Amino acid sequence: METLCQDMRRCKSKLSKAKEKSYRLHVEDSIQSFFMVNQVVIVADGYMHTCGNGEAGQLGTKRRDRELLPRQIATLPEPVIDVSAGVSHTCAITSSGALWTAGDNSTGQLGLGHRKSISVFTQVSALSGVAIEKVSCGHHTAAITHAGELYVWGSGSFGEFLLPRKLASPAERLVSVSVGGSLGTALDKSGKLWAWGASAAADLGGCEYGSVPAVVKKLASKIVVEASCGGTHVLALGATCGIQKGASRNRANSKCGICLLYTSP
Repeated sequence: METLCQDMRRCKSKLSKAKEKSYRLHVEDSIQSFFMVNQVVIVADGYMHTCGNGEAGQLGTKRRDRELLPRQIATLPEPVIDVSAGVSHTCAITSSGALWTAGDNSTGQLGLGHRKSISVFTQVSALSGVAIEKVSCGHHTAAITHAGELYVWGSGSFGEFLLPRKLASPAERLVSVSVGGSLGTALDKSGKLWAWGASAAADLGGCEYGSVPAVVKKLASKIVVEASCGGTHVLALGATCGIQKGASRNRANSKCGICLLYTSP
């Protein structure tokens, strides 16, 4: 992690301060969602830059070297609107909704129908014609379409999918997704949180999860506005806090963390 932070500081210092605001969120998103991420992805004005550890090809530079300075990815045909970095693979969504992947593919996490790792961003052809809106990488990969449908691929306790597999989605449109170690979560428009993956995560809602997303029962009465999966835990952010004695109404109505959902031994 120390090496990653050093690489990130080098990457940020080499780009102009004028662009810092536009790429800061993408940098943070790429490193906070999974504790073992060892690459940095930067998007500035639609251009994608990568640096850090590239031994699995996850930087998409056509090389497998460690990059201390950000390298612009010139092989993507359109501006990049969203990115996600997994343990050793990376995904990018371009302006037309196309999904591109690069890096380690030993468990099928690139969604290309095989297990060969690649060092150049390649479009996930199985999703051609499907507009992807959100993507999240962990040990496996998940994406949400513009229509709010959920696709998952890679290997885990939910199964093994070398190509994107559409999972049964709730009636409400899904709006965000997060993948960690062996489980993932998706949030629907009404604020309900759904989970799939590790059957060991029974504490998420009192039942076992597999390849069919199930609502997190312990949060069924809550409105969740954001959720994030780590390697062995999930955190959810609630819409409101209870009003405590002496607390201002503005503070009481602000977002607050509501639950540490699951941690493995």
